[in-house]
Amino acid sequence: MVISRLVLRAGAVLALLSVILSYQVSRLGRRFPTGQEVIYISNVNRIWDIQVHSLSRGLSYNLTRKIVPGSIRNWLPAWSPDGRYLVFVAAFPQYKRLLLLYDTRINYLRVLDDVGTYQNRPTWSPDGEWLAYAVYHDSDWDIHIQRMTDPNIHLIDVKITGETNDRKPMWSPDGEWLAYVSGRRGNSDLYLVNRWGYDQRRLTNGMQVDEDYVAWSPAGTHLAFTTNRDGNSEIYVVNVQTGALTNLTRHFARDYNPVWSPDGAYLVFVSNRDGDDELYMMDHFGENVIQLTHNTTLDYDPVWSSDGRYVLYISVPDLTGEIALLDLQTGNVRQLTRNDIDDWSPIWKP
Repeated sequence: MVISRLVLRAGAVLALLSVILSYQVSRLGRRFPTGQEVIYISNVNRIWDIQVHSLSRGLSYNLTRKIVPGSIRNWLPAWSPDGRYLVFVAAFPQYKRLLLLYDTRINYLRVLDDVGTYQNRPTWSPDGEWLAYAVYHDSDWDIHIQRMTDPNIHLIDVKITGETNDRKPMWSPDGEWLAYVSGRRGNSDLYLVNRWGYDQRRLTNGMQVDEDYVAWSPAGTHLAFTTNRDGNSEIYVVNVQTGALTNLTRHFARDYNPVWSPDGAYLVFVSNRDGDDELYMMDHFGENVIQLTHNTTLDYDPVWSSDGRYVLYISVPDLTGEIALLDLQTGNVRQLTRNDIDDWSPIWKP
């Protein structure tokens, strides 16, 4: 365990980059449009950008072209719980990846981390005081946990050390614990650690957890995850206190990508039970399964709205992904993007 002050080894070139980015953001002089918004990633001419879409206006604009000119990839966005800060990863032709923080209130952009070769999966604690992310450095993935305090932004950096291949950090709903996926012992399993990096413990043993599809229950009592351990993709839940495992799907089809409803009563997931990858819903016991979408193409990556009424997801009607919105009360689907470019990773703005 290493607890140290995070020192950004940006050097003169990265310092100049920060000045340029700050100048560009100050010139922008605008804030996000009012009304409910979602953001997503788009691929335009092989450049990945973060788009902001207003549901009330039905319009999108390119955020990162304005605040990070010269970048070739901007992705893995994560909102602070109060909606003020947006953390994301940016890549530039002449630099390695940077972890950036954008302050929407004062239109200011700063470099949070440039130490690792890659930064991945940034995630905010529910109270907005902590940021966790994975860093690839010296041929291994580690979890970094920063305490975010305005105006200094970060006070300490906690690193889970050792050649353990730790990745995909996820905060518990109470903000006291981080779940993460680790490749130690030759398996991909779920582990827990407290916010200071102590009290690590393993939750699963040899489950071959898919790091892309893990989710806390809103009560913080269970983690849902996807595993292909038995040769077929299934959705399990693990009790974080007892370690008890339950297979929720028990189906010969491919079931994956579980996400909990805000009240914890249901999970939306993806399955190819009808021959195509569609959205389904089941209760938290794995019963009362309902098919939500009925398309001949791919639907995946569901995200619940905070009120539990809507689900954002990616639909692939042709060859490119589009962002769609499902109203669970009416069953109506609203396609938010209509273009011939790939759009993916939708998330709600708090």
